[in-house]
Amino acid sequence: DKIGTTLWRLATDSVNSAQICGVPYTALPVATVISTKTNIPMLIKRKEAKAYGTKKLIEGKYKEGDTCVIIEDVVTSGSSILETVKDLKNEGLKVTEALVIVDRQQGGRKNLEDNGIKMKSLYTLTQLVEYLREAERVTDQTVKKVADYLKNCAAPVKTIED
Repeated sequence: DKIGTTLWRLATDSVNSAQICGVPYTALPVATVISTKTNIPMLIKRKEAKAYGTKKLIEGKYKEGDTCVIIEDVVTSGSSILETVKDLKNEGLKVTEALVIVDRQQGGRKNLEDNGIKMKSLYTLTQLVEYLREAERVTDQTVKKVADYLKNCAAPVKTIED
């Protein structure tokens, strides 16, 4: 509840968004909290269209031209967000922003920005590790290992067309 509410506070550009959509499936609980708290309708993107029911990839009430904000828990390369954006755009929705709980700092933000999506995150992995160090839950050596890992392990670049 608190994470969803706090995450939505980052949405300065999205306050008037017509829809929100959580990246399947781990971000759906956070998107549900935001939808419930803000009364903004939530769309559900399926990983694949079902052979029964509506048979649609995007479930929910929307119309062509509606704006939609993406909700995600963790971003590495941004590819899951881009897959969701592609499917939403195919339905005529406008997507320009993603709200993320944790940015792993492995190129996802730049990858999304290169594809026209502004990403805002509550935390970066560096911040979380620093909080743990300050709380004496990890050592300086661990902080350095994480920093070295992040510096040397960028995620592969993706595009909406991929």
